[in-house]
Amino acid sequence: MKNILRSLLSIFIPILLFSQGVNWYNGDIALFQWENSPFENQIRNNIIEGFPLTVDEYQLKGKVRNLNKTISDISGKNYRLVVIIGAQATTPILRYLSKTPLILLSSSQRLDEIHKRFPTITGVYPFASPEIQFNTIHALIKDLKKIGVIYNPIHSGIEVEMFEKGISDTSIKVIKNCISDSKEIGTALHFMGDIDLLWLPSDPIYKDKKAMKTILDYSYKNKIPVFAPSREFVKKGALVTQEPSTISLEILSIITSIIKGKDISEIQPRFPSGSLVINQKAAKLTGVEIPVDIILSAEEIYK
Repeated sequence: MKNILRSLLSIFIPILLFSQGVNWYNGDIALFQWENSPFENQIRNNIIEGFPLTVDEYQLKGKVRNLNKTISDISGKNYRLVVIIGAQATTPILRYLSKTPLILLSSSQRLDEIHKRFPTITGVYPFASPEIQFNTIHALIKDLKKIGVIYNPIHSGIEVEMFEKGISDTSIKVIKNCISDSKEIGTALHFMGDIDLLWLPSDPIYKDKKAMKTILDYSYKNKIPVFAPSREFVKKGALVTQEPSTISLEILSIITSIIKGKDISEIQPRFPSGSLVINQKAAKLTGVEIPVDIILSAEEIYK
């Protein structure tokens, strides 16, 4: 599937651009990658392979002390467009690049609010919309009263805030436990209390294998289904996810629109599409009966 996506990106995006008489050149666009993680590397590869021009690259590799200098260097070169993958802090970005057309991939910022204040900045969230996530949850568990959430506010506070806002007009109660490290997950689960489902945002703390095992052991022991942030987590034993599946395409679509002449102020921040992935064994272990229409709409089912 990933290879097919790459092929489609590398074929159709260049055709789209050059069929419109592109007058952009090599070095007109900068791509700034926050961390050297598999997730960010995949997004970076899709963009580079799907784009017909040479893009100047900057790698922070998680070294925040170099952030101001790197952003300042990018600002000094007057790029026509800057793409930032994994933006985790807006202060230096807004200080140096507030007037530069800018695309952010970020889970730690309210992109819609940034776009209102700075019309030259738009972006893509690295998770499916809270509405899609909740609709899936509600379809699986009708009599839902309490949802448990464990998260690191630095990485996923915005996503949790948006999820809470999305269900604010329901009677569902959200029970939150904040943690700063994956080692705290066991304690957070212990004090979670009586919940009907554990919802996990797209937070890097859940990529740890020990963290996954701790959560899944809790899930099966207490018959609490888990809405996970990734396909890998569902494959390991979580009940379901709406894995974001079109992040690279969304970013390339925005780039294409700008190059074809659309003003970035008219391009609202967006969510990627979600790919529904279900684990039937996890459903049996947690007592969830999966409706037929949900099974039929799933992209992948683990048995």
